[in-house]
This record gives sequence, structure tokens and C-alpha cells, in this order.
Amino acid sequence: MKEKSGIEEYHGMADRKITTSKINTFLQCPSKYMFQYVEKLKVPSRSALLRGLAFHNAVGENYLQKVDTEKDLPEADVLDIFGTQFDLGVPETMWFEDEKPGVLKDSGYKMLSTYHGIIAPGVQPAEVEMTFELKLKGTEQVFSGRVDTITKDETIIDHKTKSSKPAYVDPNHKIQMTAYTAGFQVEHQKKPKKSRLDYVIDKKQPECVSFDLEITDNDIELLLNLIGRYQLAIQAGIDLPNRGNFLCAKRFCPYAYECEKKYGGTVRE
Repeated sequence: MKEKSGIEEYHGMADRKITTSKINTFLQCPSKYMFQYVEKLKVPSRSALLRGLAFHNAVGENYLQKVDTEKDLPEADVLDIFGTQFDLGVPETMWFEDEKPGVLKDSGYKMLSTYHGIIAPGVQPAEVEMTFELKLKGTEQVFSGRVDTITKDETIIDHKTKSSKPAYVDPNHKIQMTAYTAGFQVEHQKKPKKSRLDYVIDKKQPECVSFDLEITDNDIELLLNLIGRYQLAIQAGIDLPNRGNFLCAKRFCPYAYECEKKYGGTVRE
């Protein structure tokens, strides 16, 4: 059986499931949502997604075995997992003239090495990729998700790669962490003790930046409101391109060319 890169799974979610990825995609651009989740267009992914998925997979594999062993894999093994996943995704990725797979792969190696040396030793996972489903009233749909890492001291941890150092937590990431908190409460019948988001920054010398998050009842209320309004918007068939979004560019959006064909105008490079 052919091994999958993870990109195919990323684009193929069950229709009855509502996820933070779907909600955030719709908030970013309703047309992108339609192309990805309704029309299910098969298009080449972008390089940032490839590196991010390979990074995520390598960290996840290390933490999964660490649940039992309580030891990190050797750095070389973790880097090998990243490299294998990256190579599998190269043919499915669109590369621009100024992008070189080898250069991006090397940057991913450096970022992962930094994370593995600084962050990983302080994480003792109890659960990895914990899935959850929340039943929604008046519909067959469910809100579902998958929590990256829950530590033995009941801290929810997620990790992201970024091209520049953030001054604050991305609001979309805050929504995701709120969903993880809700999922934890459903599965464990109590609140997690802490929530933390670790960013790994792509620099000549990569850097790790961590944010401790306080997920409040107001955050949960926002999530529930977003789920409800998302359902209404999808039922109404709202479909318009958000050309004002900074991610509306051929370099970032895999549906840019289809968007030009359907709606007209020009999407920047």
C-alpha cells in the first residue's frame, strides 16, 4: 500500500463533521471553503503546508512513543521522520520559481532540531492526537477535533511553525485551542489545568516562542456562536472571494487559479 504524505488526509474530511479547520477556512475566505470542502477540488498544495505537516508528523511520532517510554527519540530519528514525510509530499506541491524543495527541507530540519532540543525534553505526554466529538442540538452534524498533545500534568499543548516571530497568539489558533479545551472537558469531565501554544520560527537560527493561554467561558461562548453561525452560512450557500485577505495570493492559496476563472479579476502572486 502506498504511504500517504498527510496532505491527502488534510483535504478529505467527512461532511457531517464540523471542525475548527473548516470554520477558520470559511472565515478566511468563503470561496476557498467551497473549493476545498464542497467542490473538493484536487489541486497542488503549497510549500508552507508541506513543511508544517511534515514537522507536525515528526513531533507527533516522537510524543506518541514517549507516552510509554518517557524518553524522546534520538534527534536523528525524528529528523528522518520529517525528511520522509517531506519527500512524500514534494510531488503534490506547487513550487514557485524562487522556491527550492531542498532549501525548505533544510529549514525544516533546523526548526525541528531546535524544537527537539528546547521544547520536547520538557514535555511528558499522556495522550497524543486525542480525538473528540461534540454532539450538536437539532442536527446530525458533530463538532470534532484532534488534540495534539495532553501532558501528564493535564496541559494541552499545540505546536505551529511560522515564518516570523509572533507578538501574540493568532486568533485562529486561539479558536483551535478553545476547541481543544472543550474536547478535553467532554472526554475527561473536567477542565485542563493549562493550555500552551509553541511557535517555532523560521530564522537562520530558529527560535521557539511559547504562549500560555487562559481559555475562559467567553472563549467557549465565542466558539459555540461561531459553530452556529457557520452552520447558517453554509446552509445559505454564502460564496464570495475574500480578495482583501493577506493570504489571498497564489503563493499561499492553492485555489487561486480556480478563483480567477470563477470570479474574474487577478489574484496576486
